[in-house]
Amino acid sequence: MLVLRFAAALVIVAVAHLVDLESGSRLSFWADIFNAGHVVLMGAFSLVMLGLSSDGLAAKLPKRLGHYTVAFIATVVVGALSEVAQIPGPRNADALDVARDAAGAFCFLGFAMTGDESLAPLWQRWRPWARPAVVMLVMVVLAFSWSPALRWAVAFYQRDRSFPMLGTFDSPFEHLFRTTRNASVETTAPPARWLPGNHAGKVGRVVFQPSTRSGFAINRVLPDWSAYKTIRLSTYLDSPRPAELVVQVEDIHFRGAIGDRFTHVVRIEPGPNDVVVPLDGDGASSGTRPLDLHRIAKVYFLTRDTTQTVTLYLDNIHLR
Repeated sequence: MLVLRFAAALVIVAVAHLVDLESGSRLSFWADIFNAGHVVLMGAFSLVMLGLSSDGLAAKLPKRLGHYTVAFIATVVVGALSEVAQIPGPRNADALDVARDAAGAFCFLGFAMTGDESLAPLWQRWRPWARPAVVMLVMVVLAFSWSPALRWAVAFYQRDRSFPMLGTFDSPFEHLFRTTRNASVETTAPPARWLPGNHAGKVGRVVFQPSTRSGFAINRVLPDWSAYKTIRLSTYLDSPRPAELVVQVEDIHFRGAIGDRFTHVVRIEPGPNDVVVPLDGDGASSGTRPLDLHRIAKVYFLTRDTTQTVTLYLDNIHLR
């Protein structure tokens, strides 16, 4: 049993500190999910350390509470040493991972303590509210540790509920799906001349910097667009002269080749505009191959203006 527990401890540390799930992702999705899992893994590690302490140090530590202390300290020390070992690379050391290790150990050991019959006399000596207080504190720490992953769960739920709407700039979770390039996106009130009847809440204000590829992407869209023929959005160009809005759609087969994605260019006039981008017929095969509307991955909104900064308000991005 001692050997099995030691082997389990090594496996948990390896997974928690050596596996890199976030490489290649421009979003924080995998990083947030991994960090939440980090708390669970090192919490499990602390329970293994509790078992090892109970088996190996029973003679030296007759009090049960001492084994919990050893397990907590061992988890934090091993986590800190693992981060120090990552300083040379290829992964980056992160002091927050040590804090997550401590949080996981505190939560798992705290839950274990509340149900440990060996500690019953200790709970009886403490005040009656001590055990519920520990449970509540553990729940608070878990909620805080898992909050980044939980916000992704809410974001995906809202994305699925609002489909075929792709973007409204009203939800505080929508920004999780957006990435920018040579541009900034902020949520603001609509301009005074915003088209009547269009979305009256918040809109997105996008400032495109002079570049051959400036704009933002909506990532991890719901993939099946086969029932829709157009992308539509409301815009307001804050400029005295027209600009070109480039809409690009990638499916899961995209591999970076030129022409391997759908591209449509729309001329935007100064002031309010309703933009319609066709996805059916020839429009869906504007690249070197037809767009797979059953497996869409992301959509870009870009400009290719290299001479001026373009400010564009937009909202109500949806499929129809």
